[in-house]
Amino acid sequence: TTDEETGMDGAKNIDTSSLRGKMMINLDSEDEGVFTVSCAGGNRTRCILPIKREEYDGETLKITVSGLKGGHSGTEIHRGRANADMLLGRILNYVLPICEARIISVDGGLKDNAIPTSAEAIVKTRNPEELKKAVCEISEVIKNDYSSVDDGIVIDVKEAASKEKAANADSTEKAVAMLSALPCGLISMSRDIEGLPETSLNLGILKTEESEISAEFCIRSSVLLKKEELKNRLALIMRAIGGKVISFGDYPAWEYKKDSRLRSVMTEVYEKMYKNEPVITAIHGGVECGLFSDKIDGLDCVSIGPNLKDIHT
Repeated sequence: TTDEETGMDGAKNIDTSSLRGKMMINLDSEDEGVFTVSCAGGNRTRCILPIKREEYDGETLKITVSGLKGGHSGTEIHRGRANADMLLGRILNYVLPICEARIISVDGGLKDNAIPTSAEAIVKTRNPEELKKAVCEISEVIKNDYSSVDDGIVIDVKEAASKEKAANADSTEKAVAMLSALPCGLISMSRDIEGLPETSLNLGILKTEESEISAEFCIRSSVLLKKEELKNRLALIMRAIGGKVISFGDYPAWEYKKDSRLRSVMTEVYEKMYKNEPVITAIHGGVECGLFSDKIDGLDCVSIGPNLKDIHT
């Protein structure tokens, strides 16, 4: 349905009252010969920090993070790859205590369900050489940390220009605290299905406007309570620094159906056609089957699809 990638709005708003069928084949899976029969639920949560700006004399520098592998936050989150937005926060948290500086902007990522591959911070400082040295120091640490899973990381700092006023000292401190304290990545693995992430969140979009900095997360979990706990954890952190959260785009988990006639028939047909058994699996990403199952009582679903590799990279 429409807008599946940005919040499943089509599936949420479709009128199913005229539908009589109780079986559905979804075409959103990513591997031939694999039948997906369950998925995590999720939501989008936007963390918003108000900032105040003021005149501040100093040299303007741009810190950039790039070259990351990225990936889809539903299928790649357990691989331990770096998140450019979070790396930016780590860099600023290291640099700012060493040399006085103020944030003008922090931006990175384009989609909340994709692990960001690049991000940038524009800052003003009265100690540019000291800041460059500090960035170089933390860069080596970060590259070493991720050398086995994300070996193309590039961190750079250079002179820049900006007409915007800088965030004041308090807002700068809170922005760095936000990026340092907010959780991101894999939270827990499933105890029932080996190798399947149970709960995670991804900071996908970091954006600065005149009076606020926002960080948009995609939260996923196959356990409703844990999804809510993560949302509440973000809200607690933001309240502590004078911010707030807005949650939207909630969709339910698609629970595994132990007795599925559709799955049995599809498995039988696949075995006859290809002389091989299909793989029956669950995923951490979201598919529309959860929403349709929520709307149509007793719906029997299976999700299939063609080979798709490294989506959202």
